[in-house]
Amino acid sequence: MENKSKKSIYRNLMYSMLAFGAFVGIVFPPFAKIMLGTDEALSIKFLLLCIFAGLLVGGFNYLLFTIVVSKQLRRIVDGMKVIIERSKDTKVTPDTCETFFLKVESNDYIGRLADYFNEMSLSVCHRIGLETYLKNLSSQLSKTMDINELSSLLLEHLMQLSKASAGAIYGNRENRFIKLVVLGIDETDSIPLTIDESYGIINLAIHKNEITRISLKESGFKWMNLSTPFGTMNPENITVIPIAIDSQVVAIAILAGQSIDISEDKMRLIESVRFNTATYINNALLHDRIKTLAAIDDLTQLLNRRFGIKRLKEEFSRSLRHGIPLSLIMIDIDHFKSINDNFGHDAGDEVLRFLARNLEKGLRASDVVCRYGGEEFLIIAGGAGLSDAGKIAERMRLNIEKSSIKIQDKELKVNISLGIATWPICKASNSNELISDADRALYFAKEHGRNQVILYDGTSFTRYSG
Repeated sequence: MENKSKKSIYRNLMYSMLAFGAFVGIVFPPFAKIMLGTDEALSIKFLLLCIFAGLLVGGFNYLLFTIVVSKQLRRIVDGMKVIIERSKDTKVTPDTCETFFLKVESNDYIGRLADYFNEMSLSVCHRIGLETYLKNLSSQLSKTMDINELSSLLLEHLMQLSKASAGAIYGNRENRFIKLVVLGIDETDSIPLTIDESYGIINLAIHKNEITRISLKESGFKWMNLSTPFGTMNPENITVIPIAIDSQVVAIAILAGQSIDISEDKMRLIESVRFNTATYINNALLHDRIKTLAAIDDLTQLLNRRFGIKRLKEEFSRSLRHGIPLSLIMIDIDHFKSINDNFGHDAGDEVLRFLARNLEKGLRASDVVCRYGGEEFLIIAGGAGLSDAGKIAERMRLNIEKSSIKIQDKELKVNISLGIATWPICKASNSNELISDADRALYFAKEHGRNQVILYDGTSFTRYSG
């Protein structure tokens, strides 16, 4: 960090103390003349002696300051350096934070400064702990699109945070909350398959979109028994945790136990978890719903064009509402016609399935891919800017280029061309216009060499080069 243009408070303090000492030395002789009644007090020798004494006192005061005050300030500065270094260590947690707290040795401003430093350190540790926890949780959730597997993982985390004995997660399917997974509950006790209007006390928590604790004794609400080594027992209370994107509740977690006492810190963490995991739950629910509604292309097992366009419209509306970027990646298989002509349509179908499998592997958890038509595919990358979409597309292109598929005892190499358009860089007013922009980029890629990624910014085309 550049310090040349910054003032030195210590140097200014030293100059001030020395100047004040010299000033006292200058004004002291007249007072000495009055008090002592001798002309010797006005002599040059006495004046110089007074000035020297004043400078000596000023210098001594400065030395005392640097010894006493600077020592305390150095403790705080050194502590801040430790915080900066430790903040790079993802193993820092609120439990380990106290290892570099400063000892408060006074009740003045220096002591208060040390107090505030310790509070700041604890806040930094909590933030690092929260970010690390959410990063690890997101990493686990991103590994699956299976709604039951994902729900089980999320429920386990929520139960650990709240120390609940049991729990269940219900997913929103067409405004009806369907049971997805249960843990620690005696399912022979007629656990409801759906949450409907008859469960008014839970529905109230859903409509409020707030974490709500319900005392079963006070409310008279009876619902579940907990499984224990000694049989079953009724919990004292349940905690309803809506999992929402904006104001839309996509799922609810219901935690139960004899005594659930969630601390303020844990409650803040649960609040972060319920909002940060909502997208994963929503995507998994959508993925499951798509399969249920037969919206999957039979050949590739990807989303078909009709539902892909529907999802695109939803993502486009969300981008307009929140001002976040949305990228489309249009993909086409190079020389696909010659594959059909030389090897037959069955071989062409196998190539389409091969490409679909590989495209899914390269997706982020929030991305959606669909078969757009024929040998064309469309990837919807919400939140990805033009450069990020280019990285995703190039990674896919290289993966396909390095792979091969066995057709009729021959190893066949397949290449793809990709075109990318991003809102709001491209001034598309609706999803159809953004598709047209991505299609222009794809056409340019195929007309200028194939097997490449082309970025379109609304006016010009650029080959992605990493």
